[in-house]
Amino acid sequence: MILTEFPPAIGGMQTHANLLSRHLHAGGARVCVFTYRPESPGKDTAEVDSTFPFPIHRTLSRISYFYNLTHLREAIEGFQPDFIYSSTVFFGVLERLTGVPTICRSVGNDVLRPWIAWPFALGSSLTAHLLFEKKLYQFFKKLEKPEWIEVFFRDRRRSLVRTAATCAGTILANSHFTRRLLLEIGVPPEKIRVVVGGVDARFFTRPEHLHVEHLRQELGLPAGRTLFLTACRLVDKKGLDFLLEWFARQEPSARGWHMAVVGKGKRLGRLRSLARRLEIQDHVTFVGGVAYEAMPPYYWSSDVFILASTVYRDPITGVRDAETMGRVL
Repeated sequence: MILTEFPPAIGGMQTHANLLSRHLHAGGARVCVFTYRPESPGKDTAEVDSTFPFPIHRTLSRISYFYNLTHLREAIEGFQPDFIYSSTVFFGVLERLTGVPTICRSVGNDVLRPWIAWPFALGSSLTAHLLFEKKLYQFFKKLEKPEWIEVFFRDRRRSLVRTAATCAGTILANSHFTRRLLLEIGVPPEKIRVVVGGVDARFFTRPEHLHVEHLRQELGLPAGRTLFLTACRLVDKKGLDFLLEWFARQEPSARGWHMAVVGKGKRLGRLRSLARRLEIQDHVTFVGGVAYEAMPPYYWSSDVFILASTVYRDPITGVRDAETMGRVL
């Protein structure tokens, strides 16, 4: 399994990778996971890896695509899998390179924004070097608008994604919108299956006779108020600035409203400042990052779940965020 997004990072893709890999293993499959090298190897990563009953190889480069292909081909030759599963279409080309049936998942952004940082075989070993990769990746992360970098080598990236996607034996598209994207780049329709994502609702079933006020106290949330919950990464496209501005207009003090924001991200400081500027800081709790396994109590303690989403079109790439064009709650 090639899972580019994986715990201990928190997010929807990471949760999907966690649950799918465990589910396949529980069903009797022999599972081996390959994911990106950790940004800063440490205790958290080691602890997370120890909870999985199968090996986690954090050996993929975040920069060098062709290095990853070479590395994965060598691993596949040794592991001798019956199937390859990839969380993006980028590695669909492995079916042609190895002869092993390859199943890819696509949520659309891998087609709309084919972020393959170094899309060349030449220099692939150099760009995958740990020291070089770390500095370059940190540089990208510090940029306020990294989308402008996508302009460079854009045609090359699109060509690689088109080839990789058409080589995959099966692609699981998360929506009919994503299916159309795949068809537009030449993927044969018989290779595409639409499989809409979901959750295990039983995991979130609220216990009977739950004392909500006591639960809120345990979570550090106020009792006696109507509690709104939102959970997402604290980044621009999630629209939390819009949500806070809307919340302020509803006069939460007069209505007895409170909002809990679960998640972490680079916009936390800016969102805290916005809450103070809107004078709602006493009516908003920034909880921080919460692991999937610990999320149910936050849902049980809330009265309303609310999720904001904005449509964003980058002025250079002209790309909308894929999440705003498929199925949005």
